[in-house]
Order: sequence, then C-alpha cells, then structure tokens
Amino acid sequence: MRPNKPIILLAVIAAWMFFVLVGYYYFHKPISPDVLAAPLSALFNVLLMAAVLALAGGIGRRLLKAANFSSLEQITIHGALGLGVLSLIWTVFGWLHLFTTWAAWLLLGIGLVILRREALEWLRNLSAVGETFRHSARLERMIAIISLILAGYQLLIALAPPIGWDALTYHLQLPRLYLEAGYLYHVPENMYSGHFQLAEMIYTLTMALHQPETAGVLGWAAGILVLPGLMGAVNRLVGTASPETRGKSAGWVAVFALLAGQTFRTLLGFSATDQFSALFGSAVLILFLEWMQTQQVRWFYLACLFSGFAIAVKLTGGVLLAGVILAALFYAKRMRLRFSKIVLGALIALLPVLPWLIKNGVATGNPIFPYSIETTFFQLKPLASSTLLNGNGDWLERIFLPVSLTWVGYDKGGLFGTDIGPLILLLALPGAIALWHDQRIKAAVLVLIPAALALFSGGFFASHLQQPRLYFSVLAFSGLLAGVGWDWLQSKVLAGVRVRRLIGVAILLVGGLLLVNDTISLSASNPLGVVLGTNSKENYRLTNLGYHELAMRSIRELPENSRVLMLWEPKAFYAPLTTEPDTWIIRFKTDWQRLKSTDRVLDDWETRGYTHVLVYQTGVGLVQATDPDYTPEIWQGLQETLARLRLVKSLDNIYLLYELP
Repeated sequence: MRPNKPIILLAVIAAWMFFVLVGYYYFHKPISPDVLAAPLSALFNVLLMAAVLALAGGIGRRLLKAANFSSLEQITIHGALGLGVLSLIWTVFGWLHLFTTWAAWLLLGIGLVILRREALEWLRNLSAVGETFRHSARLERMIAIISLILAGYQLLIALAPPIGWDALTYHLQLPRLYLEAGYLYHVPENMYSGHFQLAEMIYTLTMALHQPETAGVLGWAAGILVLPGLMGAVNRLVGTASPETRGKSAGWVAVFALLAGQTFRTLLGFSATDQFSALFGSAVLILFLEWMQTQQVRWFYLACLFSGFAIAVKLTGGVLLAGVILAALFYAKRMRLRFSKIVLGALIALLPVLPWLIKNGVATGNPIFPYSIETTFFQLKPLASSTLLNGNGDWLERIFLPVSLTWVGYDKGGLFGTDIGPLILLLALPGAIALWHDQRIKAAVLVLIPAALALFSGGFFASHLQQPRLYFSVLAFSGLLAGVGWDWLQSKVLAGVRVRRLIGVAILLVGGLLLVNDTISLSASNPLGVVLGTNSKENYRLTNLGYHELAMRSIRELPENSRVLMLWEPKAFYAPLTTEPDTWIIRFKTDWQRLKSTDRVLDDWETRGYTHVLVYQTGVGLVQATDPDYTPEIWQGLQETLARLRLVKSLDNIYLLYELP
C-alpha cells in the first residue's frame, strides 16, 4: 500500500460519515432550534456571570494586596471589593447618561483586557474549593455535596424568569426603568428608588449586557461568594484555636449552616439584594479577624470600608458597622486603637454611601429618602401607615430571641419573616461558650449585638424591622460561631459516644430533609423546563405567579396608548413601562385623604393620563384586615369610585380591570 493511501482512505471514511450524519439529522432534527435556544441562552448567562465576576475579582486584586490571606478568603475579599467598586463605576455611568448596552459591553471588555492577569489569578483561586474538598473527611464531603446540590437548585431558579416579589417590585424594576431612560434618576412613583442601590447598579449592568436572567444569575453568584470566605475564616480560626482538630472540616459545616436557612438559600435564586449584604459581611469577618490577630489598623479601616458597602446595599446593613465600632471601642486599649482612628473608620464607611446620600438629597431634599425626614416630596404619615405597623410578639419571644427566631421564623411569613434554619442555633451557642476564652470569638459576639438589639426592639416600633434578613450583613459572623461550635463538638467523646457521629447524623438529617423539600419545590415550579427549553417562559410565570401573570397579560393586551394605574399591586416588572404600580400599597388611601371626593379623584387620575385601573382584590382584603388607618369613609370612597368605572375584565374577582369614563 502506498504511504499516502491510508490517509486518503481515512479522509474518504470521514467524509462519508459526515455526509450520512449531516443528511440524516438535517431531516431528523434531534433538537429544534427553539428548544436549543433556551439552554444556549442559559449557558450565555452563566458565562456572562463568570466574566463579570472575573472583572470584579480582577479589580479587587489590583486594588488590594492580600497575600497573607488564604485563597478561599481572597475569593471573597477581592470579589466583594470588585463588585463594590464596579457598582460605583456603573453609577457614574448612570449620571453620565450611559446606561446603554454598548457602554456595558465596553466596560466589561476593556476592563477584562486591562485586568486580564488579575482576573485569571482570581479565577485560579477558585480551585481552592476543590482542594478543600479533597482534604475533607467523608462526612464533610457529604455535607459539601448536599450544599452543592442545594446551591445548584437555586441556580436553576435564577436562570428562569424572575418571580420574586422584591425583584418584580424594585430590585429589577428600577434597573428596567433606568435602562429604558438611559440614565440614573429618581423615580417619584416608586419610593424604593430612594433606597441605597449598590446591588441594583450591578443588576442594571448585567441586564444591560443581556437580559433580566443575567442579573438573576449574578445575584446567585454574589450569595455563593459569601461561602468561600466564611469557610476560609473558620478554617483559619479553628486551625489556630484547636490545632489538634481538622480545621478544614469546620468550614463546610459553617457553609451548610447558612444554606440550611431557607431564606438565605432562596434569596440566591430570586434576584434579591440581601445576599450582597451578606457578601460584604463575609469580607468584613475576614478583615476583622485579621485586625484582631495582627493589630494593624489598616485591616480595621478596610473592615469599615466593606461595612460601608453593606450599608450601600441596604440601610439596615448598618448594624454591621455598629458592631465593628462596638468591638473596636471594647478592645481599643488592647488593640492600641485611639478614638480618633475609630472615628476615621466610621467616616471611611460613609464613602460608598455618599453617592446615594447626594442623589437623594438633590432629588428630594432628604438624603435618606423616604425615611425619617418629611419634605415637600413626601410626607411621613403615608409611610408610617404603609410600613410602620404595630410590632407583633410578646416579651417572652424576644427574651429568648435565638430560640424563637429559629423555631417560629418562617420565610416570608410568621413573626420574623425569615427562616435561618436550625444549625446556627444548634452549633453557634456551644461554639461561643466553648471558645469564649478566644478574644476573636468574644469580638464576633460583640459584632452581633447591634443586630440582636435591632431585632429585639425594632419590632415594637416597626414590624418590618424584626425581619432578620434585613441584618444579613452579620450573617457570616453567625456562621463563624456555628463552624467553631461544630469543631469543638466533634472532638468530644462522652460516655463512650463520639459527639461527631451524633451531631453528624443530625446535620445529614437536616440536609436530607432540605433536599426532599427543595426537590419537590423545584419540581412544582419547573425552572429546569425553562432552562432546557421544554417549558415556555410564559407558562413558567403562569405556574409561579398565577393570576398576577394573567393580569399583566391583560394589561399588555390593552391599546398601545393605554396607561394603567394599579391599586394594591406593587409588582410591575411584567407590565408595560407606562403602568404605575402601587409600590407601597397606599395609593388610593393617600389620594382619597388628599382629594376627599370621587369626582376629584377621577379628575386627578384623568389629568395624570390614566386610562385604566387594575385593582388587586386580595390586597384590598389583606389591608382591610390589618390596617386600621383605612377608615370606613375611605372604603366607601373606593366603592363609589369603582362604581363610576367600566369593568373590562374580572380574573375570578382576584384582579379587576376597569376603564376610566
């Protein structure tokens, strides 16, 4: 056989194979283009998330040299710092009227080119998670696998269309409005636009890159970034506090203690912002422990800066700064920290918040709009009646706060509106007691005190303030205590029983129950069908939003020049941009108190250009049962006003769509 004959024969065989297979699958398509588009879009969103995180990590590595931290800790510190700085940069873009797709892509592309070395180094640090897994014992590996599955479930939800209440009301609705306008501005009809918006700026950037689901995936990633830093901090503390125990195992338990809380876990998939607070809190934990160990004031200043980032996410994140300052005052003499340096740290914390204080001050006259200060733009009475309801619960529940919070804390319901899971209480209290001699543990407890006081006392003045998720900026400190608690317990042998096995069974039981619960929930909501293209986005929204999706469809089907006013319905993300939501569920009440007659209310609505009114009857019933500020006169006025309108559509009397005369 000639030397080149095998090559020719191989080429002929390959060409024949290509010819047959291409011809066959051209007429027998295994995947339709429509079905293929869905997983490709999901993959693209994941790649964009990775690119944005790489840019953030690169920014963090360029700005902060942290060679004395472990790779796990560097993942969180540099990622958090980069996201904070990236948010500030994108805020400036908004001021310059550059909220556009091309500006977002330029920022991402040029940033990655300039910071390519730092970005790659940050990505390489991610391998530390796998290395920690390889060095862990069988029990910890099982815990890690359960954690991975639970986090993966939330990623599927993040890849599907947004369905979270907060996201549809303002976390994604505000970015949607900003992108439509092309710049950052105060939205007068949405009072949430006065909130500090570090996380919303990140969402605006990622939505500009592709779509709302891209923002959801980035929100998921921000929550995941909490975990490696927590793991690294726990492993480092345990390794120095108890060298005879397995330092690497405690970190996995600390991570799982956070994921065992339904609220933190589900926030990952719902385009929320509380996980951003937790991310900056995790970075503060690392920096705070480093300051306690080295007594170098630069780490205290950096802890204050990251605390400021947490405040820029949510005002209630300020409990983290209060805790850091409290610990600094307590340890000032031991740490050789003058009072002037503590004041300087507090001032440094204001830096990330300044853009939002200035924006609100210029737009409304109130730097912390819509809270505290009454201006010509907004009166305090409507705010008080919409959110500052009488706190529930008795003294006994507040005195035994950790227990009551764990037992009766339900996600989006009950007294606390938050489910933190059972493992933080189970492990953190023993950890705090057993290692109380370690000054770092004492300091961590001190940091938690302002959040505990806010939970204890805030609910008496405002029920909204007794939700622990508002204080997730200190969540990592609770996770630290849970991790060291596990490390102490696992080393004990009592009456011939290894406590490690006993507590390990309890942890695996919790993990198994969570897997069953989340699997059933995931099966019911079916985000996987959307990701794979077997379920449409419309059907997914209908399954998970129910009549709300039907109401939004009804609004979208109205004539193009229509403008809808929604009453008792704050979620407008899937409504046309001209729709005005009832963001704080007080619209009719304030209109009636201001105008005091049906004719004046209708004239006012017509003057504002409304053509239709959508009434959420379930919201009406809820307010009737809970808000005493609605007088009989207001309810009578509502009935008289609606009687003057023409009913266009009724969705099982849950949503009523009216047309103005």
